[in-house]
Amino acid sequence: MEHYGYYHRTFFMSSELFRGYNVTLDIRTVDSTQDIIHVIKKRLTQLFQSQTLSYLEDEVNKRDFHIHSHSFEDILLLDTDVEPVYICDHNHCDPCDNQPNASI
Repeated sequence: MEHYGYYHRTFFMSSELFRGYNVTLDIRTVDSTQDIIHVIKKRLTQLFQSQTLSYLEDEVNKRDFHIHSHSFEDILLLDTDVEPVYICDHNHCDPCDNQPNASI
């Protein structure tokens, strides 16, 4: 029997507009950081569509989300209880600014 958390990673949005949103993914279902971003954008879009929030849906599609702090290989090897992975859409990123409770 496998441990649930072993293959699951939680990704946190570090974005002025989407801060606080997070997604837990089974890393066996993705092959790259671009796959991770695609899944998260798809889930955000579905959420906003289901609530008829077209402005937010449009904003998801306009943003250039990226993971700059970890390579895909790093994500695969992460200790799930210790190190979060942040997805941002900032043009300039400072790892200290990527904390979910950082001031805007």
